[in-house]
Amino acid sequence: MSPVWGRAIFYFEANAFNGSAIILEAQELAPIPWPLSLSPERVRELERLAEDGHQIHRGQRQYDIHPSFASLRNTVLYRTLLHEVGHHVDHRDCTEETWNTRTSSQKEDFAHRYAAEKARLLRAAGVSPFPPMVNQVEMIAAGLRTEWFAFHERA
Repeated sequence: MSPVWGRAIFYFEANAFNGSAIILEAQELAPIPWPLSLSPERVRELERLAEDGHQIHRGQRQYDIHPSFASLRNTVLYRTLLHEVGHHVDHRDCTEETWNTRTSSQKEDFAHRYAAEKARLLRAAGVSPFPPMVNQVEMIAAGLRTEWFAFHERA
């Protein structure tokens, strides 16, 4: 169990729903510490986080990633969601045997390529980015408290 932006779940059960799902993790605006020693994959992720707008500071013992409402929105909505869809597309297009023999790096590389290409197409079509859409009445009806969310900030 480690914190992530999102997860692709190939079989999920909740109440009356069962099937594949994408889980997007709730995030805080607190700094995120990362070690100074990074694998090549983590270096690329740090670069993607910087492109998403996160402020990244290198300290003596660690990197501190400082998210903002806008940078979290960029990471979760415009990159992670598409990345997790990429995992579903990749899984769908593979046999179970092929999927199970692929390395996590191969799976991640596919999902990153898929997300980058789809994000490019959505931007070119003028679909993305789009302004936050908040329906406070529905949030309250669903039992959510509006103070849990940072929608009052604008990108």
